[in-house]
Amino acid sequence: MTSYDFSVIYYDAMQQTWLRVVLISLYVIIFVLGVAGNSLVVYIVTARRTMQYVIIFVLGVAGNSLVVYIVTARRTMQSITNIFIANLAVSDVIMCLLAVPFTPISGLLQSWPFGEALCHLVPMTMSRITSCNVMA
Repeated sequence: MTSYDFSVIYYDAMQQTWLRVVLISLYVIIFVLGVAGNSLVVYIVTARRTMQYVIIFVLGVAGNSLVVYIVTARRTMQSITNIFIANLAVSDVIMCLLAVPFTPISGLLQSWPFGEALCHLVPMTMSRITSCNVMA
């Protein structure tokens, strides 16, 4: 029979646990100080979220536009189901055009910089598009 030295295993596990605690604590401290002082951390988080919104916007508009193009351009693709899918793709394109650019900008600025007309038009249109998606 072999004998195991459990003190080494316990010591390794404790080192990993302490390392995790230290790293998480440092991350929390940096994040809290960054939010409080508008330091580099806030700008990194903002840049990452902006890139995520850009990727969502480009993929959403390009992919849904491709679906609409394929369904409208090819006669063989014009079945009832595909027309329904193209209808959903059109509403998704409109949602990407209205929600994705305006939501992060107004969230970051904590105000609505686009004027009173768009302040009423964008939420109304977004709610109608969402209702069309749900009802369809």
